[in-house]
Amino acid sequence: GDVLTYEIFDARRGGPPIGTATVDITRRELTGYVEFSDPVGREVREEVAMELMRELDKEKDYRSLHLSIMHNNAKIDELMFEAERVH
Repeated sequence: GDVLTYEIFDARRGGPPIGTATVDITRRELTGYVEFSDPVGREVREEVAMELMRELDKEKDYRSLHLSIMHNNAKIDELMFEAERVH
């Protein structure tokens, strides 16, 4: 299948990536996970997910995005978004 991987950077801090996102785009219901190198708050997790959705919009027409948020290979959150239809 098709899988996309994104390095996630904090534009305010600069420096090395703060995480990596991996998304399976095989179906219109996208699934994936974001592995953060350090713990981050819910606001940052949601901000990263929204930016990831903007990038995915450039690659594929999709109905939904389900992300598992990870730190040290342990799930700390799950986020689910449905794409809005634009007429």
